Amino acid sequence: MGIEPIIFLCYPSPPYCTEDGEFRKTVKSEIHNFLNMVSEVYKAFGYDNFAVKISLRPEKRFGSDAVWDKAESLLIEACESLGYPYELLPGEGAFYAPKIEISLEDHLGRFWQCGTMQVDFNLPQIFDLNFINSDGSFEQPVILHQAVLGSIERWIGILLENHGGALPLWLAPVQIAVASISDKSLEWAEVVTAKLRSINVRVELVKRDATISKKIRELSKRKIPLIAVVGDHEAANGTVNLRRFGVSGQQEITLAKLEEEFSHQ
Repeated sequence: MGIEPIIFLCYPSPPYCTEDGEFRKTVKSEIHNFLNMVSEVYKAFGYDNFAVKISLRPEKRFGSDAVWDKAESLLIEACESLGYPYELLPGEGAFYAPKIEISLEDHLGRFWQCGTMQVDFNLPQIFDLNFINSDGSFEQPVILHQAVLGSIERWIGILLENHGGALPLWLAPVQIAVASISDKSLEWAEVVTAKLRSINVRVELVKRDATISKKIRELSKRKIPLIAVVGDHEAANGTVNLRRFGVSGQQEITLAKLEEEFSHQ
């Protein structure tokens, strides 16, 4: 999994649907797909728990009570039929539609509202959206708004705080740093770096003149997920000494095994 598809999921095009005999079934299916999608995305970012809330009509709103009754009942009915527990939030909906809110729980037990989905009967009327139906006449669609991450800037702030800056391997700007103990092992360190770059790993080669202890200390402060230390022993055996951020100890592994670290991200 890479970062580009995740950002794409942040603002997908809203699906449109017709208010026909299959409408309630369609809405339920879309909500089911949306909740499955956000669950998969949030787990990839390191969140295991989220809460579902339904924001109901605010005092100042567009549209009739009958339209709001229909939209709200669709969201509640879908969550109940899919078995998702939910909390009702009176007055918290947008001026044009109620919404399902997805609140993530961070490592401090705090909840942050991120993903949303709305069943919207009103904006198609405001913007005079129409399509030609099977009868050849004009008909207004219903919009199902979806946002997986919400505001991307806010999402990044929540994510960085939740992980304390130590991002998951697949997401870290620098996934692994390769540090040589001496100039004698620098050639092997360069081979390791080149091999990792050839498989699109975001790798940094540390070539500056410093002790290996200082290099490791500085790299650890940057919370780089992996540090591959290379010395004469590793160069002779075609291996690296791998350190993982937040885990004590290290392990000697082959270059092939190191490549496998990135094969399932």
